[in-house]
Amino acid sequence: MKHFFLILRTTTVFVCIVLISFFLLFSFHPRSEVQVEVADFLHSGQGQLPFGTYENEHMYDVFIILSVLRILGAIALLYTLHIIPSLTRSELFFIGWMCVVIPGILTILPWDNVFTGMHLLLFPQGNWQFPATSFLIQTYPERFFMLFAAIWASVIILVGAGIVYGARKKHSTRKNTYVL
Repeated sequence: MKHFFLILRTTTVFVCIVLISFFLLFSFHPRSEVQVEVADFLHSGQGQLPFGTYENEHMYDVFIILSVLRILGAIALLYTLHIIPSLTRSELFFIGWMCVVIPGILTILPWDNVFTGMHLLLFPQGNWQFPATSFLIQTYPERFFMLFAAIWASVIILVGAGIVYGARKKHSTRKNTYVL
């Protein structure tokens, strides 16, 4: 049971880092006027999208997914804030390495496989493929996602490196206690 809580604690903190960095980058990523309209819709679920019906259905699915991720992120953040004081040096070290290794592995995999795999996982109904002439694809070309993913992975890796460095410097005298 002790290992279960260790995995739960470290994975939750990792997920919190991933989601917070995603939403921070998503909020501050430079955008065109159309992308600002889309971002407003993705935050509220309200408003008119400038795309066709099929593209708008996809964007509504994106809104649902982001809404669920916001809720999961809030739960992970609250739990993380609760357990931070009790994290041991080894747990911090493990969390830091998760932040370095997992995005690192994803960055060396072929982009097409990662992009397609993510879309197949999140949109199993298949409404994520559009012709190159689609206004949605022109508004969010593949390079947009590649740049966003590269920055996102870099931020997570840097946070992880900082955690590893901090864990190495941490001189903890408290016992390994687990708070759930």
